Amino acid sequence: MRDVIDRIRELIRKEELKNEDFAAEIGETPRRLKSILAEQQRIPGDVLRRIIEEFNINANWLLLGEGNMRRGDAAVSQYEAKILEKIRATDPKVQEAVEVLINNLPVAKKENKKDKGEKGK
Repeated sequence: MRDVIDRIRELIRKEELKNEDFAAEIGETPRRLKSILAEQQRIPGDVLRRIIEEFNINANWLLLGEGNMRRGDAAVSQYEAKILEKIRATDPKVQEAVEVLINNLPVAKKENKKDKGEKGK
C-alpha cells in the first residue's frame, strides 16, 4: 500500500495541488485523504477509481508502478487540459494568435548521452 500512496503523492505534486484541492477533485474530505496518506486507513476502491478517472491515470501505474502515469498517448495534466479548454472557448482570432505565439516559443534542445560525453573530453 505504501507504493500506491507514494504514487498518489507524486500525482498531487505533479498536478501542483494542495492536498485539500486534490481531495475536492476526487470528491473526498481533506480529513479522509489525510488519513489515507498517513496509512491510517486502507484506500477504498471507489477512491482509487475516482483518482484514475478524474486525472486520466493508468491503473497499472497507480496500483503496480508499471507503465506511464497517464492513460493514452496524448495524455495531458489537468492543468494543461484547463488551458486547452480556455483556448478552445475563445474567439477564432484569439486562437490563431495563441498558435502564432506557441509556434514562436523557443524550445530547449535536449542533449543526448553522446554529446554529453564529448563535452567532458
